[in-house]
Order: sequence, then structure tokens, then C-alpha cells
Amino acid sequence: GTTYSWSAPTVDTGITGGAASGSYLSAISGTLTNNTNAPLTATYTVTPLSGSCPGATFTVVVTVNPKPEIPVQTATICSSNAFTISPANSGTTIVPTGTNYTWTVADTLVR
Repeated sequence: GTTYSWSAPTVDTGITGGAASGSYLSAISGTLTNNTNAPLTATYTVTPLSGSCPGATFTVVVTVNPKPEIPVQTATICSSNAFTISPANSGTTIVPTGTNYTWTVADTLVR
């Protein structure tokens, strides 16, 4: 029967969303979005309440990892030449540190 009250989170620049302040609820929930290329945090200060007895205030720190946002990449090369694609952070492109890639080769051979 414990409920929780909290204030809006303190967030790193680059995070949007989150659970606004709430009172006497059984859970804290929200959707946090990280618009950068590095992990960021949101910190909630929470007070539990059991019946009419408040407990000690505590913090909840939520680490929000970035979601890669990489648009279609294209390259034009001459036959038998190598190519390299290196997505980089710019504009709306988000390439988190440590991003790994997998790919398939489409059969686009014109016969």
C-alpha cells in the first residue's frame, strides 16, 4: 500500500519527456527521450508514504541511452573500387559512441 510523491525530474540538457510531478501514486512512469549521442540522466526526488506515515526521501537516477538516428547512406563508385561509409553526428543524425553496424548486400545487378 505504499504510494509515492515526486517532483519533476532534474534532467541533463538533451533529455525531453519524463514523468511530471505526482502525488500518492503506486508507480513513477514516463517516456524520456535522449536527443544527443551520449548517455544522459534524469533524477527524481521521491517521498514514500505508507498510510499517513511519510518515509525518508530518496532519489531515482535514470540513465537514458541515445537511440541511433542514421538516415539512408549512399555512395557512387566506379566498378572494382572500394567504398567507405562513415555516419557522423550532424543535424538530425545521432551516432552514439560505440555504435556497431550490420548490413546485407542487395542484389542490384542489372542484367
